[in-house]
Amino acid sequence: MDGRISSNNVTAHGGPGTLPNALKELWFETGGSCHLRCSYCFAESGGLDESPDNVSIGRIKAYLHEFKKLVGERIGLVGAGEPFHPRNIRDTFEILDLVRPLQLKTTVFTTADLLDGRSIKQLEQYPNLLLLVKYNSRICEIQDAMVNVKDTPCEGTQ
Repeated sequence: MDGRISSNNVTAHGGPGTLPNALKELWFETGGSCHLRCSYCFAESGGLDESPDNVSIGRIKAYLHEFKKLVGERIGLVGAGEPFHPRNIRDTFEILDLVRPLQLKTTVFTTADLLDGRSIKQLEQYPNLLLLVKYNSRICEIQDAMVNVKDTPCEGTQ
């Protein structure tokens, strides 16, 4: 192999081993509203997001259809806020409803503390769904300090 791009593969170097010339996984942010104010958060949300620069749910849907046509396999909803925040949850479920028939494996990054019985029951309808739960500490004082909010769920709370 001489390191040139072929129609099927891109070589990482002139030796053995190739990378597929295809985008298999796509991560994107949805809704920037969050009930926490984590000091380490890259999105620095911690409130309500009203930015006109946010990508609309309509454009996200178009991107997902295009991604599937390009043989995409997995998506990640990382959220610029909490995907299950009351201001974001409708869009989150709209996206999940879209990816279900597309059979895209989906990971949702969440604090999970806003999920209630109804939402959990609804999430059970998505066979290719994985929730990646962020949690800082079982010790209430540390958890509260990390998210800059008092009385967040931790060991000893219901």
